[in-house]
Amino acid sequence: MFGKIIDRSRCDACGECIRVCRSSRVIANGPDGFPTYAFEQRCIDCGHCLAICPRGAIFFERRSEAGADEYYAEARALEGTKGVPDPVLRLLFSVRSTRSFEAREVEREKIELILEAMVRAPSAGNEQNRNYYIYPSKPTVDVLEADTRGYFGRTTAQFADPATARLVAEALAARDLSGTVVRNRTIADLPREKQVAAYVDLFRDLAQRPADPAFRYYGNAPAAILVTSNTNTEEMHKPFHKADAGIAVTYGTIAAARLGLSTCRMGLSEMAFAGDAAMREKHGIPANERVDGILALGYSALQWKQLPPRGPVKAIWKQRLVDSGKP
Repeated sequence: MFGKIIDRSRCDACGECIRVCRSSRVIANGPDGFPTYAFEQRCIDCGHCLAICPRGAIFFERRSEAGADEYYAEARALEGTKGVPDPVLRLLFSVRSTRSFEAREVEREKIELILEAMVRAPSAGNEQNRNYYIYPSKPTVDVLEADTRGYFGRTTAQFADPATARLVAEALAARDLSGTVVRNRTIADLPREKQVAAYVDLFRDLAQRPADPAFRYYGNAPAAILVTSNTNTEEMHKPFHKADAGIAVTYGTIAAARLGLSTCRMGLSEMAFAGDAAMREKHGIPANERVDGILALGYSALQWKQLPPRGPVKAIWKQRLVDSGKP
């Protein structure tokens, strides 16, 4: 969606963009010592690199002009949010997912306030079909980290075999993926062999992560809150329960930001719980409860400088509805 530019006249090769990209590992040091988007096919356009750069040396450019019904939230300096009159809107604009935390623990009073905000989040039919498991200290979160790492160590081990990785990559490349976006990159538009190479590279990275001590799924978070939904209810609002958990997590994210904390939605750990019954049992989650949200939280070790762009999305302003004449 965006082309990335690093202005060498501003960049001082501090390496902040490389460190913040540790999850996707898109950026690496080039031969001249300056950062470069060495593995751009992995890029999800999160904008962490742009947001963290202390020199303002990174720019995102649209790959095409915006269509008539497309909307972009443009990049802006974090200081620029001061022009937004409402403090709640300023907070919403500036909240960013963080996977790098300070070592200090989160005060229990703050965790309790975040929990209260999550419990007060709306739910379909006010069923409040959510339970909360609190991990209030780093040793408890480290168990989540180890179990998540173990799960992906087992499930991605097959990709350590180059022949298997290439076989799966070729199968994916053979599929008609036109019109779809894989990790925010239109891999379907690449030549066939480049598609295969992109998938193989991605699989190799996934297989190496669980064994890499420098990679942390939870980013050394000192606290976490896990949200579950009851799966055997018969209420008419059951289809909304997963969304209700997502709303609760969003409330927790905003409450944490207001309290000076940062958060990260742990989707990969949610996948681990979904795929490993023994992991659910170990953490005391009954068989009739589904893990629908995990929020890691703590004091951020990062200092954001800018807000990256977002979009494009369709934004269609309805002036009037035309009767199609159909019944």
